[in-house]
Amino acid sequence: MPRVPLKSAAPRIQPLCPTHPPAPRRAAAGPTPASRLPRDPLRHVLVALFAMGSWLSVNSLWVELPVVVKRLPEGWSLPAYLSLLIALGNVGPAAVTLAHRLAPGSLDERRVIYG
Repeated sequence: MPRVPLKSAAPRIQPLCPTHPPAPRRAAAGPTPASRLPRDPLRHVLVALFAMGSWLSVNSLWVELPVVVKRLPEGWSLPAYLSLLIALGNVGPAAVTLAHRLAPGSLDERRVIYG
């Protein structure tokens, strides 16, 4: 009985150039086991310090408000303005997150950032 070669499910990709073979196929994207995740503690520490820096600057402004309020013409309405601005500052990232989650691929960040 003659042997019949089996056909693979994926089509064979011909190289564009004989000196540059095609890149190997990667496995389908899926959850990565914890043992294969990159462990870079320095990066995690730097990200945490960056986040704490912005948190610290906002909180230090709230601590200084009783001193600043006495000298500014806005008076105690300044904390209300700051609360509103900080809350509005959270709308942008929330909108981008929702756009990516609900309609993937519909938001082009280059148009949003550069106009």
